[in-house]
Amino acid sequence: MISVGIIGHRNHAARLLDLVSAADQAEIAAVYHPDYVPPHPKGTSDIGALFDMDAVMIASPNHTHADYLDRFSKDFGGYIFCEKPAVSRKEDLDRLDIDPSRAFINFNYRHSGFAQAVTDARRDGRLGKPIQFSASMTQGLAFKADYPASWRADAAQHLHGVTETKAIHQIDLAFHIFGAPVDLRYTPSNQSGNGTAYDTCSVDLSFEGGASAHVFASYAGTLTTHLQLLGTNGRIEYRDGVLSCFSPRNTFDDRGYFAPPPETILRDYRNGPEDMYQESLRRAVAYFLDTAQSGGEFPESEMQASLNSTEFVLNLPTATGN
Repeated sequence: MISVGIIGHRNHAARLLDLVSAADQAEIAAVYHPDYVPPHPKGTSDIGALFDMDAVMIASPNHTHADYLDRFSKDFGGYIFCEKPAVSRKEDLDRLDIDPSRAFINFNYRHSGFAQAVTDARRDGRLGKPIQFSASMTQGLAFKADYPASWRADAAQHLHGVTETKAIHQIDLAFHIFGAPVDLRYTPSNQSGNGTAYDTCSVDLSFEGGASAHVFASYAGTLTTHLQLLGTNGRIEYRDGVLSCFSPRNTFDDRGYFAPPPETILRDYRNGPEDMYQESLRRAVAYFLDTAQSGGEFPESEMQASLNSTEFVLNLPTATGN
């Protein structure tokens, strides 16, 4: 059993708290906030308490990650879990110095049912060669009453807006599938008019060999999650709770015309205990905790991929022009 300290206790940090609390291999030993003692049995405002833990999880606002990573990379001997992005400013990325074997940046969609389905369908030929990835992830967060006063609405703190909190997951998936992009078109905007940060973005990417990706994310729309990878022999699709594979390409009707391929439902999350995001988060946390408990090492290639995705977003224009 390993001891875990978590920085943060609300919103996304609350999800991590629940997952670690339910894990067999770990226990919550500290829940930290710098300004007050969180309402948790292990709540503390003493950051020194975290340095006695086997692992620490950084689930604070993005713009605070750099300071925590800097402090724990120097004085902490345990394992570090940090929510994506690793940092939110280019100058912080340049000075980042962490041991990749003991640190994990959580791009948890790599652990999703969608990513696994893509791997399986590429291996068995149902997908063929991947040629186009598209993603739309939207919700109405920007219209909630408490949004204008939050860090997500403030361009000075949330430099890249929804791009660094939501779209970055799918940008990372596109990189995982196709490699580094060779060209891009980026269109950020504030559609709600609430706050100063971007609440909406569109990212179009081109890759070697002619593959492409389109990622759209917004805090100013109705709730939807739609992911699709089109291949030369089929496609993998996740739409609002249903993960499916459509294959093969050569499917014809009784006239000999191309017809939509038959659908194989791989997973229906709609009536289950968790959606695909929660499942992928649980798997990512389990992977981190298992590695920490066993005293293992994270592959250096994982950290490099995380930093590549982070760096890509940090090089995009920001709402403040930084």
